[in-house]
Amino acid sequence: MPANLTPSLSAANADDPPDFVDGCLDSYLATALESCDFGDTSSPTSVVLFGDSHAAMWFSAVDGAAHQLELSLFNWTKATCPPLMIPIISPVLGRNFVECDEWRQNVLDRIAQVHPALVILGVARHYTDIYGFTPYSSQWLRGMSAMITAIRRLGPQVLVVGPVPKPPFDVPGCLSVHLTTATACTVPLHQGINEAGLAAERSAVTAAGGTYFDVSPWLCTTTTCAVIVDNLLVYRDDNHLTDTYVTYLAPAMTDELGIVLGLRPPTPTPTPTPTTSRPATVAPPSPPHDSG
Repeated sequence: MPANLTPSLSAANADDPPDFVDGCLDSYLATALESCDFGDTSSPTSVVLFGDSHAAMWFSAVDGAAHQLELSLFNWTKATCPPLMIPIISPVLGRNFVECDEWRQNVLDRIAQVHPALVILGVARHYTDIYGFTPYSSQWLRGMSAMITAIRRLGPQVLVVGPVPKPPFDVPGCLSVHLTTATACTVPLHQGINEAGLAAERSAVTAAGGTYFDVSPWLCTTTTCAVIVDNLLVYRDDNHLTDTYVTYLAPAMTDELGIVLGLRPPTPTPTPTPTTSRPATVAPPSPPHDSG
């Protein structure tokens, strides 16, 4: 384990993005959208971050990109409400999640009002059948396609953020019992990412007129997925990234959004990203940059 691990294991679970704690991740019963405007709020060009907690998880990288690209950012995220046109059951509420349906429609209504240049869809891929569907099923793909089609009809481009690897354990907990063997907590790529499901999503998104963004190279080599990159802790639990690591990825997110919006030229080689050549090994002598 790196001696300068950031955040520390004890602080990992609280390493949330700002929208988790400032009221901009709408709660289960909420249907109205909070007024959560970020980025360069004076800009006439806007982007929207739309989805569940896995959309909210990407906030700091998207907000950093919005500042760099001089874009205003609307953050419309809601706990356990995937941005797909798909019926959903809430196991927390024990009934159909009608608040999610209404909230998603309210997001579409606001998109029609503000005319963003781009809508970024973020969604967790570890829902189970207790929600009434499973990720990558035909129902899931149809719901994703339908949402993209609805947004494209309103004018904006759509960027779908691909899945982050899903460890089968709480990462800080695993590392806490493997302090001298941190590589025991790495996740094989084939276990962390459903590659067939990712390919099916990419095809559905492209066919519906959206752009698919596979983020797995930001977290994985060709064989394994990291839980530590250099001295940075990647996960705060068993599925959400730490805000420290997401903030670290802001320059790479800036490149991606800039390319999609035509503000930066496409590059013939992959955008430089944090190295994952040492998925969970020894930290360098000093942090790769000031990640605080």
